[in-house]
Amino acid sequence: MNKYSKQRIDKRGIRFNKWMNLKKCIRLNTKKLKPLSKVEKFLYEMDTSLRERFSKVDNDKYLAINDIYMLNFISKTKCKELYKGIVKLHSDNPLKGYLGGEVNPSELKKNVEAFSDSYNSERWSFILSLSPKDSELYEISNFVRIHLFEISDDFIGISFHLNLTDKAKQNFISLLTKKYNDETNYIKFCRKNKVAISHIRGEMKRNIEIEDYILDIKNKFNKMFINYLPLELNYVTKAPISLNVYKTNYDLKNEKSQFLNSLNILDGFEKKEIENVSVCVSNKGKSDTFIKTKIWYDVYLKKNELERSSNVYYYLEETDEIKNDSWEYINFFILTLSFYELEEMLEEISNERNVLYNLSPKNIKKNFSHYLKLNNKIQKYSLMFNGLKFHYSEYGDDEDFKKYLSNINNRYELYLNQYNKLSKEYSFRAEINNSVSSFNFSKVSIVLALLAMLLTIYFEYQKNTQDKKEVNIDQCKVTIVK
Repeated sequence: MNKYSKQRIDKRGIRFNKWMNLKKCIRLNTKKLKPLSKVEKFLYEMDTSLRERFSKVDNDKYLAINDIYMLNFISKTKCKELYKGIVKLHSDNPLKGYLGGEVNPSELKKNVEAFSDSYNSERWSFILSLSPKDSELYEISNFVRIHLFEISDDFIGISFHLNLTDKAKQNFISLLTKKYNDETNYIKFCRKNKVAISHIRGEMKRNIEIEDYILDIKNKFNKMFINYLPLELNYVTKAPISLNVYKTNYDLKNEKSQFLNSLNILDGFEKKEIENVSVCVSNKGKSDTFIKTKIWYDVYLKKNELERSSNVYYYLEETDEIKNDSWEYINFFILTLSFYELEEMLEEISNERNVLYNLSPKNIKKNFSHYLKLNNKIQKYSLMFNGLKFHYSEYGDDEDFKKYLSNINNRYELYLNQYNKLSKEYSFRAEINNSVSSFNFSKVSIVLALLAMLLTIYFEYQKNTQDKKEVNIDQCKVTIVK
């Protein structure tokens, strides 16, 4: 299990359920000796009547995954470091079984460092292809393509196109079509001895396993890329951001399938549809062909899911392989990255707001420390969204993407205003602390000045007293001599 999926694990809940299932087994086997109480009947026998229908793929229909595009940011100031990392990455993971896998270092360097300009000119470029040397990764994707594309004046985006193997795609299908039984869990409330039943549907268990499968793929490849490249997002606690490409013969815009509903594909919103999209498809034993079809895409936050991705669905009557290239998805990449980074920006500002209002204004060091942390975080988002642009594309050169860009900019400005309010509060606290410090310093200075004056008077008095004694002694000597 990957580190993201482990966030679902409730160790206390697991131990409690093991204990409750043991009690259930004992009481059901001893109920003839001692009849079950009403509470015990509810806890130990009710679950047998809660079985619900498990939704399966509709007849003559299919849903399959085609590609995963893992996404990240890179600062334009790190293009030289990026070039060195790409060379090392390719050197350790050369392309296998494909033509055109060699890399010209001088051309690659020129290509990568061209992105260092401090202006968004909507540049994009294919960098290279590679094959993972790790056998486990190679079984998932034996062919990875890397693209760079400009996002803002200060940041470039990078996409890792994972061409999933037949085995990886079949694993997805197996999880999708597998039958999962319903499950009963026990929940312990805060009040002593209060227990309730939580019924987990088989469909929910299936969705979690599918999500875990995709998370596991992204986690393994992220570990590989992060070791070589200066990626801005390290994905320590949250799953890597991606664009996942699917193919289906379901008409998602007009579909009312219970199966799709159970997968949350038709979950309370209307997918954007783009018609007459050109797509290259191939099938074993056939030559590649271009066809016109329609696609659907979505970008929305799934609060109850760990997976962070946008999805594109191609309508294909047959399960042909889609062979489109990354440049066609650049606007989807930018939209997806912007969406999730804005959510993180809001989350970090909200967390910092809670810290601020629970932090004593008198604690100068902590106030200043949190102010610096918040300022560094917001600086990162400023670089991401300064000069943000969408590219010209067959898949998005329309009014909808202009609306998306306007919405992104408006949300960014809204969150930036919230940050400015927090920054002013920190500045206000700093000014108060400086004023208090200055006042305290003034008091100390006055006390020290008075102390210095008193010491001066004291030493002058002592000196005068000593001088008078010496004069009296001298006068006595003179008298004796006479």
